[in-house]
Amino acid sequence: IEAMLSASRLAASPSTSGRSSDLSACAGQCHRTARRSPLRALPPRKSPLDSVDYYSGADSIDLESGSSPKSPALIAYENGTLGFGFSAGGLLFPYYLGVVSELRAMGILTDDTPVAGASAGSLIAACSKSGLGTGALKDALTDLAAQCRRLGTRHNLGPVLEGVLREVLPQDMGERATACNVHVAVTHVLPQPKPVLVSSYEGRDDLISALLTSCHIPWYFDGRLTTTFRGVVACDGGLTNFLPAPTGATHTVRVCCFPSSALGTRLGRLCITPDSYERWPHDMRAMLGWAFEPAPEPMMLSLIDKGARDARAWATREGVAQAAAAAALQHGVLAAAGRQLLG
Repeated sequence: IEAMLSASRLAASPSTSGRSSDLSACAGQCHRTARRSPLRALPPRKSPLDSVDYYSGADSIDLESGSSPKSPALIAYENGTLGFGFSAGGLLFPYYLGVVSELRAMGILTDDTPVAGASAGSLIAACSKSGLGTGALKDALTDLAAQCRRLGTRHNLGPVLEGVLREVLPQDMGERATACNVHVAVTHVLPQPKPVLVSSYEGRDDLISALLTSCHIPWYFDGRLTTTFRGVVACDGGLTNFLPAPTGATHTVRVCCFPSSALGTRLGRLCITPDSYERWPHDMRAMLGWAFEPAPEPMMLSLIDKGARDARAWATREGVAQAAAAAALQHGVLAAAGRQLLG
């Protein structure tokens, strides 16, 4: 993660030259940093909740009115301008699957909700608007993990992922992604590494190409340093935009599959992470290991459950869960009344 953030800073530097060797330097730095100090952790905060700005009724009361002020997330939800951003995360996709499944079940994340993601985050952003149920996505994830275990992940992740995407995504997925505000982060390599957020797609193949580009970890993904997206040399979106925010959202809920205590403040305010609401027993070494190689199947299922719990904890604390439940109840009452009138 530290190496990716360093690469992001390099991409933003005006002094970066326009040579493709700059990307080699970025990739080399990533590998060297990971090998040299994969566990260089920051001092723990007093509480993993300290990094998040909350406006819950239990914590803050408007003294004049005696009522709790609404959180920015709740205000955005009520205005229809709440968005979600998902960080890069490799094969920690199961955590995101749990988050999205719970948000959709609560009626918080809908087809109209703007979403953005880099690398693994781009996959869940697209899948959240695919119309596929949790069961189908879980089966696809299990298939991908099984193939990676059998073939080896290094240099094989690219072709395996492409095969799974082509098998499960519906034929109209490109149109769906465009209409449903799906933003995919990619990195343009030349003349210097630059973050690009893609939000319109010419079709299913174009979307799949964007997703594969966003996931293209240099060298590791398929043995190539870079790939080509729409005729431009490109690679992993997480290198220059680790946790993107969608356009059109007045408040973005920032979701990361790595524990916030290991990231400190370098990614800014994180809303949903494995250690935001309860103790998380796995250190960064274990998480990075599962990001580059599939976790054992019981652990994958545990990550799905963990993501769902964290999503509900966030939604409840921000007041969004209660608002969504009230809206669903009102919709049900109105629908029942309409059926009575028509009946």
